This record gives sequence, structure tokens and C-alpha cells, in this order.
Amino acid sequence: QLTLTTGHCPTCGGDRKAEVMTSHRERWDADEAPVWASDTYNILKCRGCDTVYVQKEHVFSEDFDYRQTPDGEWEQYCKPVVTYWPAPATRDRPDWLGEIGDDSLKLVLLEVYGALDADHRILAAIGARTVLDRAMTLLNAMADNFPSKLNELKDKGIISDHEMEQLLVLTDAGSASAHRAWLPTPENVATVMSGIESFLHRTMIFGKKISDVKKDIPPRPRRLKSH
Repeated sequence: QLTLTTGHCPTCGGDRKAEVMTSHRERWDADEAPVWASDTYNILKCRGCDTVYVQKEHVFSEDFDYRQTPDGEWEQYCKPVVTYWPAPATRDRPDWLGEIGDDSLKLVLLEVYGALDADHRILAAIGARTVLDRAMTLLNAMADNFPSKLNELKDKGIISDHEMEQLLVLTDAGSASAHRAWLPTPENVATVMSGIESFLHRTMIFGKKISDVKKDIPPRPRRLKSH
């Protein structure tokens, strides 16, 4: 018998109708108190794209909330905590990601997005710093520390004074997580990623596209000299 539910599809990127392929439930009961917990594992198949993924529903008897019934009454119910594997993407990957030519840079960037999906914000901040380090190396900034590398890029005209100040903040965020165990807020991480994506797009992607446009523009016609 076909059983349908709603799940967060990792491919479609949102709540979608899904077919329950199989389900397994485990329950624990306390020995001396009316306290219990259960975990239900559902293997789901998206009805839109056929992606198969895992949904876990954790229910604890003491974690309850209230909801309104169809007849207007309020009832107490155990509110489940739902998680997924693969974890839903918390930040959309930029559509130009595949255009990055350096495999090492692309790999580190993908791992940063994976850390964000798992809410590993310290690892994401450290990884973001590594992304910047690799990108600056590709731009031929060869100094042995971040401020000096940024100064090299500024002297070459690749970044402005204002952008250098911003990138120093982004690198310091990664350093604080790596050396001072700083846990950035989700808003902090989102700002760091926006800055990094903007820098990568401008230096690695947009500049090349502008060069391609320049090659495709036909030359101006030569003006005939008037006599």
C-alpha cells in the first residue's frame, strides 16, 4: 500500500510530497517514571525528482506543545524533532560554482557548504578562511600571512582599500574560530559567505566573462578622412 508524507527533498530544496519506502521505529521507556522517547526512521522517495533520502522523527514525552483541533479545542501533543540525511542545504550554492577552474578551491568551498548544512559554524568559518587563502594564492599573492597577501592584491589593483578592510575582517573571523574557539552566529556566517562569494565571483568568474565579452565586441569602424 502506497504511503505518502511530506519531507524536505535535498534535491528539490524544500518540502515535497514523498513516498515512504520503508519505516523503522524504536522506543524507550523509563523504569520508574512515565517518561518515554521514540525514534522513527523513514526512507523517503521524492515524488517530484525520485531522490531517496532519510527522515528521522525524534519524539520525547516531555517535549510537548499545544495545537488547535478542528473543533476549536486546544490539545497537548508531543512535538517531534525532524532531521534529514543528507541534511537540507542551508545556503544555496552559487550557480557559477562549477565554473571555478581550480579543483582544490572548489573542493574546499564545497566542504564549507557541507559544514554549513550540518550547522558546524566553527568549521565553516575556518574553511572560509582557507578558501580565501587558496584564492589569493591563485591570484599570485605569495606572502606568508593574510595581511601581506591582501596588501599584494591591493598593490596590484585587484582589490581596493575598502575591500581589503572587509577581507581582513573575514580572515580574522576564521582565525578567531581556529585559535580562539569563537562560535559565529548564523548571521555572522552568512555575512562571511556573502563576502567570500562576492570576492570569488569578481576575481575568478566575472573578470573572465568580461574578457570574453571584450573579445566578442567587433572593432570600431575606421573613420574615413575627409578631404
